[in-house]
Amino acid sequence: MYREELKKHISIGQTEEWEFSSDNEYYFAIGILMQYYNQLMKNKNISAGRERMALTAKNDKELKNVLVGTFKKVNHLIEFKNERHNCLMSHVTVYNPTDKINYDVILSGLTETNKSVLI
Repeated sequence: MYREELKKHISIGQTEEWEFSSDNEYYFAIGILMQYYNQLMKNKNISAGRERMALTAKNDKELKNVLVGTFKKVNHLIEFKNERHNCLMSHVTVYNPTDKINYDVILSGLTETNKSVLI
């Protein structure tokens, strides 16, 4: 399942090469990153707006633009040596999904509570 795959990939970090095993793992990773960025934001109205933008993106380019735009708003709050974040973000930015956006999986990542998967 995509949760377990992402957990394994995050634990590998940058010590070994890896790629997303499915589009669902990729969409789950986007949800996890959005959740992390939203936790860093002090203005919850902005973070809710960003979540809404991610969940209504029409294509992957638009979805990545939302993710990168959100990152730009909080990057000064992210510890530079956060390997889990850096590894995940670097993989998300280069991945090109083949299926349509799976909003349910993004939402699953946005609401994930399992600490071993979170950044």
